[in-house]
Amino acid sequence: MISNENLAAIHGYLCSDGYVITNPITQKHKYYYIALRNKNITLLKDFQKKCNIVFGIKPIISKQIDRCKIQNKKLFIRLTSEFGSFYSHEWKMPTMNKKSLRRWMRAYFDCDGWVRVLKAKDRKIGLESVNEGGLKEIQSALLHNFSIKSNINPKKGRKIYAMNICGKDNLALFKNHIGFLHPEKSKKLEDALDSYMDYNWSIPQERGKLLQFILQKGRKRESRNEIRFYSILKKNLLLLNALLQKYNIRSKIFGPWKNNWGSEYFCLIVISDEIDKIRR
Repeated sequence: MISNENLAAIHGYLCSDGYVITNPITQKHKYYYIALRNKNITLLKDFQKKCNIVFGIKPIISKQIDRCKIQNKKLFIRLTSEFGSFYSHEWKMPTMNKKSLRRWMRAYFDCDGWVRVLKAKDRKIGLESVNEGGLKEIQSALLHNFSIKSNINPKKGRKIYAMNICGKDNLALFKNHIGFLHPEKSKKLEDALDSYMDYNWSIPQERGKLLQFILQKGRKRESRNEIRFYSILKKNLLLLNALLQKYNIRSKIFGPWKNNWGSEYFCLIVISDEIDKIRR
């Protein structure tokens, strides 16, 4: 079991963009490499720092700033003996306490994760891997430790699996419990959360402003002499209904109904002539 947060992060880095390798036994001159391949200097420096703290060894960041590596037989033997393979198809998530799990998740998502932001259309955190078992371990750990829901689907025509975390609540839980060290991904996650509309209504109490709110928010149906108010939050319509009752305006709430995309919404209907009571 990993109880050291820095070691957990190192393991997460190596499972995602890292490698722990040696050459075949048939070759005379042996090498033992442990490295993180990534072009983000923040992640490379973090990996370098954590290796120095945990192992007392400081890996070297390449001049091309595309990896942070070290050649060390003892460290290779220690890592492979304790954790097994780090190859893409074979790595497994180790047993960890919750604090260490946070760091493992962040390191893994910092390297292999991505954030998509298409306002009002698509906001998600995603992963792709050939290691279906590994993704299922991540999925289970996210759900049981942080209540973060996700789905895994195979990519068509490819032996690869995609994991997606969608929805405002799940993205917010990810940000609060795990987050990103990667600057661009952290900013994108902030943008994704900021892009969600606030569906709570601020209904004015003053007579004139309330009338203006009704005329702006309501949708007239001339054929039925009605004004309709739509909201995905029933509490908005309950608040409006209560306020209308103060002016002896009768209204009724219907729903939930579903639109063409399967999303639920509610509707408050009031007779148009009733609104004149606010003007009196």
